Amino acid sequence: MKKEENISPTPLAKSFQLVNNLSDLEQGRFYTINKDGSFVKKVDGIQSIPGKDSPEGTSEDYLINDNTPLNKFKKFLFSTYGLVILVTLIILTGIALGLIPVFLNKSNNLETLVITENNYQITNTDFVTTESETILSSTTTTTTTKTTSTTTTSSTTILSTELTSQEVTTEILTTFTTTITIPTTIQEATTNPLEVFTTFVETTPEETTILEIQETTIEQIVTTEKSCEIDLNPKSLIPSDYNYNSCPSSSIYNPKFLSLTDSYNFNYPINQIIVCTESKLDLKCPSNQVLHIYSAYYGIQPDTNTYTCNKKSTNHEICYFDLTFSNLTTICEQQNSCEINVNVGSFGDPCINSKNKQLFIQYQCIDNDNYNLISSCELNTNKSSICPQITNGQYEKINCNSNPFTIECPDDQVIKILCAFYGLDPNLRCPGTFYYGSPSACYSKQSYNLVYENCNGKQNCTFSDDTNTKYDIGFNEVCPGYLNMLLIQWECVSTQVTTEAPQTTKSTLPICNSTPSINGTCDTSYSPYVPQALNNSTKTYFSYPIYQQIVCQGSTLILVCPADTVIHIYAGYFGIQEYTKSSICTPDYETPFMLYLAESFTIINSTCESKNKCSLRAFPLSMGGTDLNSAFYKQLVVQYQCVNPIVLENEINKCEINKEIPLICPKLSRNTGINEITVCEGNPLSISCSTGRIQVQCAFYGIHPSLTTCDVPSLAYKPVCYFSSSFTKMSDLCNFRSTCSIAAAGSNTFQPDPCNGLKKALYVQWRYSDYYLNANAPPLLKEQLVKNDTRNLKYDFRNKDQIIECGSRTKSGEKN
Repeated sequence: MKKEENISPTPLAKSFQLVNNLSDLEQGRFYTINKDGSFVKKVDGIQSIPGKDSPEGTSEDYLINDNTPLNKFKKFLFSTYGLVILVTLIILTGIALGLIPVFLNKSNNLETLVITENNYQITNTDFVTTESETILSSTTTTTTTKTTSTTTTSSTTILSTELTSQEVTTEILTTFTTTITIPTTIQEATTNPLEVFTTFVETTPEETTILEIQETTIEQIVTTEKSCEIDLNPKSLIPSDYNYNSCPSSSIYNPKFLSLTDSYNFNYPINQIIVCTESKLDLKCPSNQVLHIYSAYYGIQPDTNTYTCNKKSTNHEICYFDLTFSNLTTICEQQNSCEINVNVGSFGDPCINSKNKQLFIQYQCIDNDNYNLISSCELNTNKSSICPQITNGQYEKINCNSNPFTIECPDDQVIKILCAFYGLDPNLRCPGTFYYGSPSACYSKQSYNLVYENCNGKQNCTFSDDTNTKYDIGFNEVCPGYLNMLLIQWECVSTQVTTEAPQTTKSTLPICNSTPSINGTCDTSYSPYVPQALNNSTKTYFSYPIYQQIVCQGSTLILVCPADTVIHIYAGYFGIQEYTKSSICTPDYETPFMLYLAESFTIINSTCESKNKCSLRAFPLSMGGTDLNSAFYKQLVVQYQCVNPIVLENEINKCEINKEIPLICPKLSRNTGINEITVCEGNPLSISCSTGRIQVQCAFYGIHPSLTTCDVPSLAYKPVCYFSSSFTKMSDLCNFRSTCSIAAAGSNTFQPDPCNGLKKALYVQWRYSDYYLNANAPPLLKEQLVKNDTRNLKYDFRNKDQIIECGSRTKSGEKN
């Protein structure tokens, strides 16, 4: 880069300063400047008309005296005033369009006006530096790029908005003689953050490095986010770990929902069953254990109300008899099972005109040897009052008649209702009144709402009975037949009470899940479609006890697990199954051995699995939509667990479920010497053997999903129905005979019909035996011979026109 030079004004410059407007010089022409300050225009390289200051003055007509409107407009436009107006309009237009900021912005752009031969334009040019740049702040980031140095030619003029008109003129003159570079240096300032110094250096085009400076502010914020709190004292997830060997302290009349930490007592799990009114249940223990009633009530209690039974009828907030517990202990205590009909005939009606009553029972199944230990505990017979005891500064009013009364506060205070009810309290009675047979507690929540709406926030509140509407505010008579009391508890508070929330550092974050693991082994030997009778109430699966509930058809069963646990359906069905049949729901006369839909388990599972609470209606329409046989009452049997949801998801649910519906007859394999035959309903059956005698191994008349004929595969559901007597009838008909036949397989032979309205089949498995017994031989001898017949004989079984022939073979394979 060449050294900078100071250029002093010359006569040439002085002469040019006489030109008042750039328009006086014709664009695209060359001019010769005389030493005396005059200039002439060159035309085709030949000197011609003298300029404005030429002594002759012959050129005025060419440059000045062109007075046409267009030239006048050009002169005005390129005059000092015209140029100022034009630049001002351009700047204002740029500001209005947002192209030109009013002040320097944070990117340190310099506003410049670029004038070329053909146009004028405003541009924003970033400050640049060449060799001697100065960075203003240590927080500045720098971006380096390669470009060619900024230059100007004779046809371009850069006008800085921070330069004077004198400086502009000097720049123009310089461009005629030299090529210039305009470097810019940025320095710190005290009052003005930036000062721009412009110098002119004669240079040649060269490649230089341009640094674009952008001022940025970097604020580093380091934060630590927590989504949960680590539990420094983790609790066990196994209910039995919280077993306590002491007498329970809870009230036998006012039970609470079970929690994980109070669901075991004396090493036995506490069962909980809830059913709606008009239900029938079989409270049953394993065969070697007896019942112990823990607590119970019939009616409604707010702490354990499931809000499931008849939601349309909810007049009462609380209503129950304390006699429920004593009635249940009378019929169930120390029994293996007991029948409970849940209706007003059995328990009375503590909630008149309310149908949302429920029977709530907590009980245990314990070994006989330990019964005396548990039954010797003293019972807690306390009953909870509707309203608590008042404290200092609180007031209470009890009124047992309809006489007017007023509650009030001082002039500068208002009433704040704490508790109120109109009804019966278990621990308060109006004097001189007969309450025999009355509910222990009875009131409607509406009574509290009415008192609150009429008194809360007022200085006084009066109750009268002028309109015979129960103190003029219309209390419902939810406990008719007994003298109801009105109880109100309140306190007086200032009308300008300001309550400040107490400061606390307690975390609201949940406890971190530590992916709990419980020792357990998957069990695929059982079928969820056919639950087996429990042999002990302490049976567990993955350390959680298995509960069993049985309710009869027409009942509503409600399952509720402790908080922080969810339901896992272990097995269940709706119908009749011999292994878990309840004689209470199904009488002892002949019933189907199996009568159920496989879909009933699917419905139970989808309704309750992974939920904390669910309700199941024991109705055919709710449990598959089809009643296989309306002649028999059915039952709903549910075996379930209350487990930790993480254990359920990560461990129990990863076990494979045995999805095979248990077969009625075993599946046959080769070389067993046993044959099978299926005959559809209405078709004949005939079995004959040329030698030996027939032994029926298995037989049933009915339906099973394993059947591949008789329209069974086309059914939209999977029914199982048959009588165990069908095997007995086939055995009596064919055993120890060489031939047996049935003219038409159907209900005439196999009565009663196991499932009405469906096409059934007769399925028989049988084998050949060479033992011969008289038909009158004792049954015990027949069973013994069948049991001891272990010879491995091969027979030829051929099925032709529903006739089975059998016979032994010689060594050559020919039939004897």
